[in-house]
Amino acid sequence: MLANPLGRALSCFDGMIKLPGNPSSAMKTILISILILTALLAVAWWLAPKLRPSKKPNAPATIPRTTNPDTASIPKGPISDEEFRGLIQRLSLPGLLLQGSPGPTNSYLGGMPPADLETDWPRWKGRPLGFLACIRLADIGDTLPWLPQHGRLLFFYDLEETPWGFDPADRGSWQVIHLPGDGNASSVEPPADLSKEHRIPIKHLRFKKAELPPTWDHAALDHVELTDSQGDWLEEHRDSLIGENDARHQMGSYPSAVQSADMETECQLASNGLYLGDATGYNDPRAAELKEGASDWRLLLQIDSDDDVNLMWGDVGMIYFWAREQDARAGDFSRTWLILQCH
Repeated sequence: MLANPLGRALSCFDGMIKLPGNPSSAMKTILISILILTALLAVAWWLAPKLRPSKKPNAPATIPRTTNPDTASIPKGPISDEEFRGLIQRLSLPGLLLQGSPGPTNSYLGGMPPADLETDWPRWKGRPLGFLACIRLADIGDTLPWLPQHGRLLFFYDLEETPWGFDPADRGSWQVIHLPGDGNASSVEPPADLSKEHRIPIKHLRFKKAELPPTWDHAALDHVELTDSQGDWLEEHRDSLIGENDARHQMGSYPSAVQSADMETECQLASNGLYLGDATGYNDPRAAELKEGASDWRLLLQIDSDDDVNLMWGDVGMIYFWAREQDARAGDFSRTWLILQCH
């Protein structure tokens, strides 16, 4: 009996193979070995796809991102549906959806600022700004790492004129204040000259994490030639993540634009003194160089029109508070910019 598998295989093949003439034993051994090796390679080739982990073509590996993606790697021109869905997955950014809470929380729309507001109530053109929201940063966790981990952000806005933010002269008509403490249950008394119509009912908030893709008209997709079906799929995909029937209050990720999605550029130009109410600012010689800093801006807070708190921005619009990442990381919210968009 042979002592190894190769020996048994050689013995078997020796009886099966008939070679012309009288070849030597060594020659027969070489030929049989070649046949065995060929058979083993064929079996390995057949088994390889079955042993390899399966990967669905429409489920590309998630690439975690916290800030704006590198647009240099985005393809140009038309792409297949599979490539498009993979691209959207790569471009998606983490954000927080702000939804109504059935019980009291430390983050809320409307109401009044916490009692430890130590600065004077913000004013513009001699009148008090309306108070919009209090966000406790500890509620956010690590979803938006460019924000401070502690304290609260207070958002104010002029509810009399509701400036749009395309004019550099609008600066001061909104304000974001960072309080260092994490909580105070009591509220500050509003100024006596804050009209009742500008005192917003309170709506307590809870946070829901979501990886949101850009809208079809965002600058990240400028050079991609989308088909109608790809645009429809993207819109349906965003709606499925956000919820079609909810007010779209949000922090981080890409905004739900009512008009232009390129708000980062608008913030960069208007905050640096360029008027955007017409083409003047975009044609200014400084615009090209300033646009390089547009990628620094992050969506700080998006507030939708919301019947629950009697908020209506123009014709069912939204307002968007933006901050530069380097300022937010430093806890400096004095340079925030606001944009209002409506239908």
